[in-house]
Amino acid sequence: MNRLRELRKEKNLRQIDVARLCGVAPATYSYWESGHNNIKTENLFFLSEFYNVSIDYLLNNNPLFNGDEIQFYMFNQALKENGVTPAAVSKLSKSQIKIISDLIKNFS
Repeated sequence: MNRLRELRKEKNLRQIDVARLCGVAPATYSYWESGHNNIKTENLFFLSEFYNVSIDYLLNNNPLFNGDEIQFYMFNQALKENGVTPAAVSKLSKSQIKIISDLIKNFS
């Protein structure tokens, strides 16, 4: 996620500095920046507040969530509560994810 790298560099911070603030290992934060690891919802909220940007901005305007951070949070919570793993989500098509997102939005 290049946005994380850009924001960190704007504040003249090292990866290890932000990792400590997030309470994660430096390697974990490095994976976030490179896009190799999904970021937990609570860490997304922390980073968005820390950098004073929206979660949508951090996610590079991910079209699956259309900038609605609450919908994104509810989407992740619903998946967790039903035992859906990130690996399983990665196998879903964009249209399947949109259907799930729309269902969650309608029930919120």
